[in-house]
Amino acid sequence: MSAQTSENFKTPDEETSASRKELQYPNPLLVHKFYREGLKPQILRMALLLNVFSPLRDGPQNAKKVAKACNANETGMSFLLDSLCAFGFLDKNKQEYQLTATSSMFLIPEQASYVGNWVLEQTNPTIFLNMLDTLRNGEPFFPNMPWHELAWLESYDTSRFDESLEMWEIAGIDVNKQNEVRIGDLACGCGITSFAYASCNKYAQITCVDNQKVLDVAQNLAERMDITSQVTYIPQNLHDVEFVDRCYDIVLLSNITNFFSPEKNIDLFQRLYSALEHNGQLIINVTMAPPNMINEHVNLYSLILWAITGTSFYHFDLYKDWLSAAGFVEVKLLSNLWLSAKKAM
Repeated sequence: MSAQTSENFKTPDEETSASRKELQYPNPLLVHKFYREGLKPQILRMALLLNVFSPLRDGPQNAKKVAKACNANETGMSFLLDSLCAFGFLDKNKQEYQLTATSSMFLIPEQASYVGNWVLEQTNPTIFLNMLDTLRNGEPFFPNMPWHELAWLESYDTSRFDESLEMWEIAGIDVNKQNEVRIGDLACGCGITSFAYASCNKYAQITCVDNQKVLDVAQNLAERMDITSQVTYIPQNLHDVEFVDRCYDIVLLSNITNFFSPEKNIDLFQRLYSALEHNGQLIINVTMAPPNMINEHVNLYSLILWAITGTSFYHFDLYKDWLSAAGFVEVKLLSNLWLSAKKAM
């Protein structure tokens, strides 16, 4: 065997050791990715705190005029505005900046559809300091979030319409069948899931339950979708609503059960069982804990959910147990976000 061949030859143990070292090689890009992605939302946060979008609502302006309106430095403002252009929040023509459709709709404080407070809360360093305290003492801090602003964003998300129709399809419901259907949309948010159904079936009647600010968003969306006559609104806390027996054919429960304790969920399911017509259907939209909890989205929001409410994402098996105990049958997992159950005949 030549010297060169001898030097390149490795025993099986040596090959395994080399492979292990290769697998364990550090990934600097992973670190870069996290802190770089964290810079962009902070730039938008500074822009909102300076209120740089309002001076542009009446038309294009240069950096000097925007800086003066915001009581800021002209040079710094030009860099900030250029960054906002790169992010897609502004357009630039020569030396003048103007709003995009997105910033005009969502980032002007005078607009009903303003979502700046939601962005500021999501990027607020205090939130993460409170989370740090929760990690130390185990006590959730229950922030007061502007949920209606999130509803505004969701109401303009065009992908939600097709996703909603897909949900009804996998739940076994023909949205094009023209029959009288009473739907209770509880914790409705912008209402897009039930509204997509109503836009296909003109005989569907929707009852939306949420707080008043969120219902204002739902009402705006109903007007845009031309289904106003098919929707009524109940501005009330879900746990305080007194349901009439057999008042709904379908109940849609939207992304709320993770915020409730097991005891509150059990109580809610028992009340919803009574509110459904015989053979009525309950559909729940919720992130469920997967069998393997190593999942970026679920793990991230599991931490956040626990820190702000003290609850967690629940497994489908738990929902099945709770729903069965309330009297529901045919409890089915429709997807990683949807499950359904029926009231017995």
